[in-house]
Amino acid sequence: MVAHQQRILLPISRPPDVLVPLASLDGILEVSRAVDEDQRWALFQLSGTLDEGTAPQLLELLVAAARIDAVDLVIADLLQVSWIGGPGARCFDAAARAAGRHGAQLVLSRPTLFVRRVLEVTGLAGLVTDEAEPGWRWSEDL
Repeated sequence: MVAHQQRILLPISRPPDVLVPLASLDGILEVSRAVDEDQRWALFQLSGTLDEGTAPQLLELLVAAARIDAVDLVIADLLQVSWIGGPGARCFDAAARAAGRHGAQLVLSRPTLFVRRVLEVTGLAGLVTDEAEPGWRWSEDL
């Protein structure tokens, strides 16, 4: 698990990978991924719709990041997620459990009010973290 030390997410030496958009019948989820093995984190910046079509695809990406030996913190930045349904919430629940099995932790960061409410209703509010919480914080340069 992640040690309770202050960790600052600093920019990595190369830009994040912009992955092929995850598509469903109802929407698209754009994903950028950055991995810093020295700082031991993987960051996914999400933008769009997390629904029954995009959630399984995102789950695969989150679990793959948690399997990297040099990663112990997987962060999903939800600031630009406009919609999330039950399948999206189940995706994060499954990803958190899988990350735990691989010795990593999944955190959900900066959800909009709507997304935060969905996570609360589905019992996943414990995965949500903000800058002020111990363990890590955002760098303005990221």
